[in-house]
Amino acid sequence: SHLMWRGPEDNWRTRELKTVYSNAGFYSPKAQQEIRDVVTLIRDFNYKHQLTNSWMQHISDEPTAAQSQCYKDVVKLVKSVYPEIRIMEATNDRDSLIGGVDVWCPLINDFQENESFFREREKNKEQVLVYTCLIPGGKWLNRLLDQEKLRMVYFGWGAYRYKTSGFLHWALNQYHGDPYTYSVLRHTSPAAGPENFLPAGDTHIVYPGADGPLSSIRFESHRIGVEDFEMLTDLGARNPEAAEKLTGQLFRTYTDYETEVGIYRKVRKELLRRLAISD
Repeated sequence: SHLMWRGPEDNWRTRELKTVYSNAGFYSPKAQQEIRDVVTLIRDFNYKHQLTNSWMQHISDEPTAAQSQCYKDVVKLVKSVYPEIRIMEATNDRDSLIGGVDVWCPLINDFQENESFFREREKNKEQVLVYTCLIPGGKWLNRLLDQEKLRMVYFGWGAYRYKTSGFLHWALNQYHGDPYTYSVLRHTSPAAGPENFLPAGDTHIVYPGADGPLSSIRFESHRIGVEDFEMLTDLGARNPEAAEKLTGQLFRTYTDYETEVGIYRKVRKELLRRLAISD
């Protein structure tokens, strides 16, 4: 979970981040001691259970250029306590965050429109994931209630097409209301304004059940796409040209993809056939 945030006012222009524990500004001795204490606990737990290679730590959600210097100062303190820790973040800015992020998670439109920047980060041995959150809309892939379920499937095909490292998952169960009654809710941030509404389904992709969470068609569609990604990766290791050709028949970019379910099923069947042959 995050160590810092923009504070209860959710001021995107703030330059000093606050701890999620006491709202102390980072440059105060209290805040820095809090971070040292928490990161020491994380470090000792990971060392004990050999989890260092499995742990990725968020600092502050969607940092902007205004907070970038403070953000990088937090990272410097965190890594002084736990040098091996990897910092993963949903990123709204790029150049100002260089040196502070090990695993970048841009929105899919940011990634597609600035792919060269993220490829340079990969050359620096950093990783790149993608995500969606509220936006983008229009023809962009997303996981919202009013979109074709093929869009969720194609996140797997996009991962293979762009060779990204994964998908940052927003949102699982951030309901802020009864999801069986309301699909569209007001944004909970005080900075969002009274007329800012979250799009249908943005807050959740599972539903509360009596004996645990219930899946959704959207969640199952995303799962199918992940399975397709695994199959494409398997085929690509044996026959990269075939895997690329099949991918191109369905997915070109995050706004250019095949919308006919029948064509998708035909190409997926061919993918299965080629895997069977190569076995």
